[in-house]
Amino acid sequence: MVSWVTRGLKDNWSQVRYASCIAARAVVTKVDTFTDLSIRDRLTTLPNFASMAVAVYLNRHYVAEGVRMHAQGTWRLLVGPHGGSWILVENMPLVLDVLTEAMNAPNHAVREASCHCVREIGSRVLPAVVETSKAEDCEATMRRLVGLLNEATQDESWPVRDTAAQAIGELYSTASLQAKTGSPNKSSGSRCFDTTKHGEEAEGALSTAVESFAATLENLMQDNIPSLRRDAAAALAELAENQPSRVDLFAILRRHLGAAHEQSPNSESFSHYTPSGPFSVPAKKVSHEDYVPPDEVSNQTMYSCGSLAPKTHLGHLKKKSPGGGCMNCSSGDEDRYAVAWERSDGAVDLLASACLLRSDPSDLLDAFVPTLEGIFKLSHFKHNVNLKRTICERFMEVIRARPEIRPRLGGIRKQCLELLQDSASNEENLRTARLCFEDFVRVAMFAKFPLLRAAVEGAATTAAAAAASSRVLHPVDSLFKAAAALQRRAPEVPAQKELA
Repeated sequence: MVSWVTRGLKDNWSQVRYASCIAARAVVTKVDTFTDLSIRDRLTTLPNFASMAVAVYLNRHYVAEGVRMHAQGTWRLLVGPHGGSWILVENMPLVLDVLTEAMNAPNHAVREASCHCVREIGSRVLPAVVETSKAEDCEATMRRLVGLLNEATQDESWPVRDTAAQAIGELYSTASLQAKTGSPNKSSGSRCFDTTKHGEEAEGALSTAVESFAATLENLMQDNIPSLRRDAAAALAELAENQPSRVDLFAILRRHLGAAHEQSPNSESFSHYTPSGPFSVPAKKVSHEDYVPPDEVSNQTMYSCGSLAPKTHLGHLKKKSPGGGCMNCSSGDEDRYAVAWERSDGAVDLLASACLLRSDPSDLLDAFVPTLEGIFKLSHFKHNVNLKRTICERFMEVIRARPEIRPRLGGIRKQCLELLQDSASNEENLRTARLCFEDFVRVAMFAKFPLLRAAVEGAATTAAAAAASSRVLHPVDSLFKAAAALQRRAPEVPAQKELA
């Protein structure tokens, strides 16, 4: 019976997984009620119980909320109050086999859950066992985890690639922490997190993968999914911080940060993805009567999400199958190309992430703030607002973490103020200011107040004129008035010192 429950926990249909989670909860409860076996005895003596436990562990990260929440509750019931990392350590070969099977599943949600587990094991479980009797197995485990992440970064489904990028970043962040606090004993266990080259000496899996991961993350940093660009950039910054001699951060930034200058006026976003969301106009759909499905998706397995996805999930960096899946990730016979402004956008994320990681980012700012100011000025392509917003949002994070660098960003703050001032007479700038209002004002606030007050009051005047002429008043315009009131209560700062 337990073997059937385990099969259900691995099913591609979310409804079957949910029913199996309920059954697994019943099995765990009955074992608690009718036996006195310890958790360790259950795993070793009851047939298939360990396999079911690992399947429950995987489902803790499944995308369907019912499955995820029920599996998390069952896992807590199964392992008790002290956590279950020891279960994973003692059954690591079985765990890795299950994760490998999940990484090759045709359902993208299963592959994403597998990536979450890889991330958790690499950054939370292995660091706790590198100095224990299980330390000799750590390097073999890490080698398999790196292999799984290499596969996941090629996945056709962007959430899988996104989670894999986060996992890579956390692995190298953990490696940096281990290098600072770990034991000087270079056993096979401690080599698990050793990322330095040792000449002829055998290297660990993380060290061997540095260059390949750097190239992959640089590619993902140019993707047309904003969260994937940001997470890949953060992971690449961690990698460069861990191995600065092997990952040339300056060269990567020089390649991509100024790319927006090459952007044509007809910029694109999500160019090969089905449009969705509040600001997109979906392409006209073929009527049901006229629709003829392609041969590639005819008579294929249909999953619970409605996808007709054939197994194309390894096609992201290879030639894609036109079958696609429910994440709209397939571009058919067209190759995905990097859009110039998206390259700059990813590089902005990389620069901000690197500044946050470094104790002194002066060299980065000296080299790239002029380029940053240059791309902030651009307005010849329609997605310039997206790029401006990323710059304001990310460097607000940097200013909060590193207040001492505020004077270096005076040029960007000045441009924010000028754009707010121009919005009083320019409809396009007013639209930009509305979309970026919070970020612009937050950045400009660090420049103190008089010029910002004038800009905000000018925008408020425009909003009042629009209302008087019976035009529809944008709801964000009320924020301009609120900001103007805030500035009136602020202390005066001489205009010549405002941008210092």
